[in-house]
Amino acid sequence: MLKNLLLCKGFNLVFQKLLYWLNKDILFKYLIFMSNLNKKWSSFDEMYADLKNEDHYKHFIKKSTAGAITDLIKKIEQAKTSKDFFDCTCILSSIFDGLDEDFTHELYSKTNVYVLVFNATLRNENFIKILIELISKNQKISILQKEESNFDKLIFLNTAVMLAFFGIAIDYKSITKNSIEFLRKNTTDILRNILKHLPAHENNFIKLCFFLEKVAWDVRFHFNQNYDSKFPVKLDDNFLFLNLKTSRSLAGITFLSLIIRPVIENSFKKIINENKGESFNLSKSLDLIYVTSNDLNESIEHYYRNTSKDITSFFDIFIQKNERNLIFFFKKICSGFNYQDGKNFFEIVSEKAKLATEIKKELSEYSHKNFSAFNNKEITETDNEWTNKIFLISIKTFSVLEEINNAKDTRWSLNVIVHELNQWIVDVHEILNKYYIEDDWDKIKDFVIQENEKIEWKSSFYTPLEQEYRDEETDSSIKKKIFEKILKVILAMLNTEGGTLIVGIVENPEAIKREEIKNLLIVKNGLTFFDIGQEFRIQNKTLDTVRLQILDNLKQITDCTQDKFNSLIEFEPVILRNDNQVVSVIKISIKKSEKQFFNVDKRGSGGNSIWISLTKRAQGQNIDVDIRDYI
Repeated sequence: MLKNLLLCKGFNLVFQKLLYWLNKDILFKYLIFMSNLNKKWSSFDEMYADLKNEDHYKHFIKKSTAGAITDLIKKIEQAKTSKDFFDCTCILSSIFDGLDEDFTHELYSKTNVYVLVFNATLRNENFIKILIELISKNQKISILQKEESNFDKLIFLNTAVMLAFFGIAIDYKSITKNSIEFLRKNTTDILRNILKHLPAHENNFIKLCFFLEKVAWDVRFHFNQNYDSKFPVKLDDNFLFLNLKTSRSLAGITFLSLIIRPVIENSFKKIINENKGESFNLSKSLDLIYVTSNDLNESIEHYYRNTSKDITSFFDIFIQKNERNLIFFFKKICSGFNYQDGKNFFEIVSEKAKLATEIKKELSEYSHKNFSAFNNKEITETDNEWTNKIFLISIKTFSVLEEINNAKDTRWSLNVIVHELNQWIVDVHEILNKYYIEDDWDKIKDFVIQENEKIEWKSSFYTPLEQEYRDEETDSSIKKKIFEKILKVILAMLNTEGGTLIVGIVENPEAIKREEIKNLLIVKNGLTFFDIGQEFRIQNKTLDTVRLQILDNLKQITDCTQDKFNSLIEFEPVILRNDNQVVSVIKISIKKSEKQFFNVDKRGSGGNSIWISLTKRAQGQNIDVDIRDYI
């Protein structure tokens, strides 16, 4: 009977979808409900117009949609081909293309569909595998696409990204600023997870975002399929392709927005590193900042020019004020330092100094208009505070340049200009790269001199640094022993005078056998450190999960509850940096326990026999002592 209904010319699109994509039982119940109303309609469209506001209808649609979305997420997680991802896009489109805007908003708030689709797509194992494969080739997309197999993989990635953002595109107008902030963080977390599969490198995040942005925007990688022959439900073409176009813009602006600040920060880091050498060129460095900022601005404007205005309201939230401020400031301050035929360095910087009054005025007007501090609003570190600092530094620099414009001593004037512009670069670098310049060395400097009864060093929690890989079983056994040594140190310090355990100090770096481990080391102040943060990512753990694992194991060893240890053991990540790399090690502070923790080993049938031992610290080692002295 239901299939025959499809032959009716007026059969409504919504009911077709209820039959094919959603739930046949629900459709039966709905038709029975309608027949009991004793109303007559000349067409299904007339019936739908009359009943779409009925609570029964909304209930049926909500229930059916929730089930359809659950099935869709499973399909996305299992997708293996471009066609699989495109089919999922069509299904998602068919679920929503006949619904009123208000009802779509309501369903979004109930199902959180855009988050589910986004995560399922970008965490798909095949998506990650192909993305890592292409990124690892270290080739431009224009080179990659020349090989047919690579071209097919680029289509695969594009189709997946379009699906990931399709859920957002359907109802982007209702997505709040808080949701966008969540989306940014969620995207960053997903990309960081993908980076675990690549060799550690500071610029990998930027590289990955650039790659995905180019793949998402390139129309050559769109998937083409005659879906009419496969899909029994007539899709709304306008709805499908309009949202695919919107998906393309949203994906591009998302990945672009995530790298604005890192790219600018890197340009300053590069300049500061070059400043240490004899070949440093001030005008070239300032021009690099201008070119970097201008390129980012052009990329942003490209999306605004090629996207309808109603969608750019989403962009206005996604591109953060801080980044807009940076781009404006750096374009204004650093323009005009490019190589100019027929002009020497003195003429270029002198001409810039003569514009100091005009530039200072423009910076001031912009800041008064755009900075929260000038608009009766309290500011925070997450708002505009650091861009306010850059504003003040810039005003100070151009105030000095303004004052020396009329100086008669041209050599002195040139020296002042060069000094002030150099200092501006240094000061801005220290603000932008604060967390790259500073580290937590002071937190451990007193604990890395030598080991003793109260200080112990370990290289890692799990990773075998000095053993070559044989097989998974052997590796697993070694990892277990490494972790057990950590537990023994903690237990011994609890039972003696307390102490500090630093995990991440490598005492014999020359003994490391595995090449992949060497990429996770830095040397600072003559000591070698292993990146425990990267170790956690490789092991799919966090500091919290490791902490809980330690407490759980101490509970098993001592037969004491976890709460007995909570106030005695403190875990603290410590960030360390050198000129090229950043790692984190873990500082574990252990207090002396007033009551001894015995090792309890229950043996025999039903655990009737109990063997007890006691671990303590002596002469910088962990030893088992005669328990009769402590009972």
